[in-house]
Amino acid sequence: MNLRQLKYLVKIVEAGNITRAAELLHVAQPALGMQIRQLESELGVDLLIRHSRGVEPSEAGTLLVERAREILSLVDAVQHEISSLAGSSREYLNVGLPTSVMATMGPRLILAAKQRIPELTISFTEDLSYALADMVAKAELDLALVYQDEEKQQPTDTLLLCEELLFVVAPDQAPQQTQLSLADVLGWPLILTGPRDSVRRLLESAAQRLETPLEMAFEVQSLAAIKHLVAQGLGAAILPLAVMQDEVEAGKLATRRVVHPRLTRNLHWVKAAGRPERKQESAFIDLLKEMLAADDADDPHGDRQRRSTQVRAQD
Repeated sequence: MNLRQLKYLVKIVEAGNITRAAELLHVAQPALGMQIRQLESELGVDLLIRHSRGVEPSEAGTLLVERAREILSLVDAVQHEISSLAGSSREYLNVGLPTSVMATMGPRLILAAKQRIPELTISFTEDLSYALADMVAKAELDLALVYQDEEKQQPTDTLLLCEELLFVVAPDQAPQQTQLSLADVLGWPLILTGPRDSVRRLLESAAQRLETPLEMAFEVQSLAAIKHLVAQGLGAAILPLAVMQDEVEAGKLATRRVVHPRLTRNLHWVKAAGRPERKQESAFIDLLKEMLAADDADDPHGDRQRRSTQVRAQD
């Protein structure tokens, strides 16, 4: 058994397909298959269950993948520690940002990090919040910003801010009142993202509590597509003001606050379990907190309908 075989096995299980894994690893498919067969022969057990749709791990394969991730994470940690002893000052971070954060502050954060922490090389990944959380759990990312349910919090998670969510609709469909009850909002045909999205889960939970059906006009994974559909009058949505500020100011979208209760979601900073903290990591997190706080202070709306910031001092 060697590290390359463990890396290959993890990637195959994550891809669910040997052909796709070979493409991601830039390895010939026959060579990849041979490495896995050698590993299975050495251990005397089948690690993959092969079927027409691809592959999935056997019970033994699932256990080995879990241990392989721990091993590969430990090897990465050792490499960083040895590099530090050797006098190398450059460090590397793989950071995940949800689409809403990347849209509002991503380019500024990337530039500011490069200027303020030149000895830190950061690879940024943009994806949906739940996908980033999965990548952190798999140690594919060191750190990520995610919108997370309270019951799913881990000891390593840090609350950065509580963000208010607004009802958004085409201007010619906007209700006269400036505030809507949550029950009123649930009566509109809504354009929502997939079932694992934080806003979707929040609304489904609220609908269940209020014993009100949740009417979904469309299920769309693209933020840009959601805003376009809303602007066309094909449904309403629930979004933070930060991601639609330009459209609201241009008169393409109209917003209303949601009350009784307010709709909010919590943005957390999550870390891969068992990974060592980089020397420059705290400097990057401090920079992120500063930028989030500055964005909130510059909010043009005096009622703070953009964000209710709860930036904390702890890491």
